[in-house]
This record gives sequence, C-alpha cells and structure tokens, in this order.
Amino acid sequence: KLAIASLYTRNRKEAVMVHVGFMRVYMMGRDKISQNWLEKIEERYERSILLAPEIPDHYFVMGLAYKISGRPEKALEQFLHVVEINKEFANDASEFISKIHITKSNQ
Repeated sequence: KLAIASLYTRNRKEAVMVHVGFMRVYMMGRDKISQNWLEKIEERYERSILLAPEIPDHYFVMGLAYKISGRPEKALEQFLHVVEINKEFANDASEFISKIHITKSNQ
C-alpha cells in the first residue's frame, strides 16, 4: 500500500513521509523482508533528503536503523543532525545520543 501512497502525495513533506514509511517497514522487518534491508533504507533516505533536507523524520529513522545495525557512529551523526534542524525530535534524539555515548564508554 505504501507504493500506492506515493502516487497521491500533494507536496514534498508527504513524499518524504512515504519514503520514511518504507524506511520504517524495512527496519521493522529487517532480514525477513530483505537481506540488504539497511541498503534499502539508505536508498530511501537518499531519495528523501533530496526532496526536503529540512524535514527531520528521515534523519531520525536513519539513525534508528544505524543503531539497530550496530553502527553507533553513523547513528550518532544522524541524531545530532535531528537536534540541529528541529527541536520537535530533539528529546527523542538526545535520548539515543546519550545511550550511544554510554555504550561507547563501556566498550
């Protein structure tokens, strides 16, 4: 149904949210959907930031995907970008930033 949703977007934000939806589906299903789920998310992310780099949603979801895939440095970069561009997600992103710093210091 998400593929059909892209046909009905009326603006850039809606188009971005379709990409973010795909990113979330790949992240939730991971290997059950595709062995290269992270690459699929990165592809959607790249398309999404070309449409509207000022929208924080795609950075946040990309950060979650990197966190889940065991790439804390890349996750941290995405979460910091969220904090820079939008205060709405700042609390959520800050929570993940703290967890990444704690994990890195315990290694």
